[in-house]
Amino acid sequence: MHWSNNSTIGKSFFDKLLNFQVLLFFLLIASSSVAVEKYNRDKFGRWNDLDGNCLNTRHELLKKHSTIPIILREDGCLVKFGRWIDLYTGDVFINARNVDIDHLVPLKFAWDHGAVEWSQKKMRSFYNNPMNLFVVGREINREKSAFGPLDWLPPSNSFKCSYIIKFLLISNSYGLNFTKKRTIAYNNLKNKVCEQ
Repeated sequence: MHWSNNSTIGKSFFDKLLNFQVLLFFLLIASSSVAVEKYNRDKFGRWNDLDGNCLNTRHELLKKHSTIPIILREDGCLVKFGRWIDLYTGDVFINARNVDIDHLVPLKFAWDHGAVEWSQKKMRSFYNNPMNLFVVGREINREKSAFGPLDWLPPSNSFKCSYIIKFLLISNSYGLNFTKKRTIAYNNLKNKVCEQ
């Protein structure tokens, strides 16, 4: 009888301990999900106009990368026509409405790999950094979405290697966080593509 009472007490103790561990597990899950802030594109700000000439970053890039003289809107604040070569596809565009300014390292990708912790100043710098901005067709930009090189590469074989190298350089310069496994995968991909 005495042994039986101890057994009951012991069972009760371990049941409570198990319940506590289960509760703690779910609390940890809940707290971790709350700690990760949902992606907010607006936090990166908008296009800058640092020189005050009324052409923001988008239109400065359209002006810079056009292979022919551009045609501006009457007020001089918007690029309407030019000639742009999409490095992702090799396609040529004349109407500025048909092209996007793509962030080679996507904003959401950066957010998911550490940008969520950046200051507003650093986010805005990233958003407007010309080293990370390319004139591309709207359709290919939608296809690329927020993918990195492990999930998406440009169709143009001539730009694949440069794309990966630029992606890694920009990511490194901004201190984006990659796991060891992902870093190895990126290096293997770079070596494979750039040796072709």
